[in-house]
Amino acid sequence: MESTATCTRHPDRAAAVACQRCDRPICPSCMTSASVGFHCPDCLRSGAQRTLPVRRADDPIATKVIIGLNVVAFVASVIYSANLRGVEAWYVFADDTASVAAGEWWRVITGAFLHDGPFHLAMNMLFIWVFGSALEARLGKVGLVALYMAGLLGGALGVVWLSNPLGVPVGASGAGFALMGALVVLQITQGVNLWSSGLGGLVLLNVVVTLAFRGSISVGGQLGGFVAGVVAGVVLFAAPRSQLPRSARVAIVGAGAVFLFGLTIASASARMGAI
Repeated sequence: MESTATCTRHPDRAAAVACQRCDRPICPSCMTSASVGFHCPDCLRSGAQRTLPVRRADDPIATKVIIGLNVVAFVASVIYSANLRGVEAWYVFADDTASVAAGEWWRVITGAFLHDGPFHLAMNMLFIWVFGSALEARLGKVGLVALYMAGLLGGALGVVWLSNPLGVPVGASGAGFALMGALVVLQITQGVNLWSSGLGGLVLLNVVVTLAFRGSISVGGQLGGFVAGVVAGVVLFAAPRSQLPRSARVAIVGAGAVFLFGLTIASASARMGAI
């Protein structure tokens, strides 16, 4: 039988969510809606007692910057290409395995900031906003960026080994799927039922869509990003906090992103050499 977390303030009541600030489980009567997630009464009071005007810790600044960079990159690609898909820019910046193997290593990162038209951009940015803002409230700006880059590079590695090496993949879906994977781990560690929260259904829907349109969707990029996000989520959320502070967990994820970057470049050379 699945155990259910109980409210910190009301032990006789089942918890619905965890406070976004202190991570303690709270019941519906203790929940106060915040810009991202919910706060418990104790954190709400401590926030109200502040005398200095400070920016809220859950203001998703890094998420907004990431979205802004994607939008700017898309607009620049449209202007450069003189069409709404930004196709001409793909030949210079897209993450195609052949070009990466030839020494154009920057494509591993720049390809994730290009998109195939406004709809592709909008869907990926919605993904990043929903998952990124929720995770940034828990991880902070640096933690969210480290997770995003680990997912981006995990997606790039997936493209190398699971996608057509002569294809020209673009988009931030690998990083977006990484955020979703990390959020799955977070909810599991909090004792949240994935189906009740809706996240389980969203994951299943994306699996179905990815498989149904695998001819036009980078399965390797999304799978690689999701796996990287799950692994990063285990490091960030499942590791005992008393033994490993958040700064150390974030540093491990950041180091993992650097490792994935080098591994992706080496893998691209190996993949093209095998053709």
